[in-house]
Amino acid sequence: MDGYSLGIVLGANGVQPVYVKNNFFKHFPVRNAVYPEQGERLQNTHNQALVAGYATGKKLNTVQIVNLLGDLHARMGGDDVVIQKYGNGISDAKKWSEGAKQRYYRDAASAFKIAHLR
Repeated sequence: MDGYSLGIVLGANGVQPVYVKNNFFKHFPVRNAVYPEQGERLQNTHNQALVAGYATGKKLNTVQIVNLLGDLHARMGGDDVVIQKYGNGISDAKKWSEGAKQRYYRDAASAFKIAHLR
């Protein structure tokens, strides 16, 4: 669910595939204390879900994207809170720091997962 929801948000935001691969793909097996032998499977599952979510997010039309992001921002406290939290008052997301962008994508994905995948 984490990979899929993250992919939806990244695809809807028009993020380039190379950015997704470099910043959100799992490049190594996922460590798991309970099931250490499942690390590679968890890595592959996350990456496949990320790609599937990204493809779905890219298929959304402009109205759907506006509605999705409006819904997620409302769940995250509203547009003003999002702008203040991630952009330090800067409404142009292109000017946000790299770390802020990545936190925003992860938090928006979490809001999507809670609202739409559970």
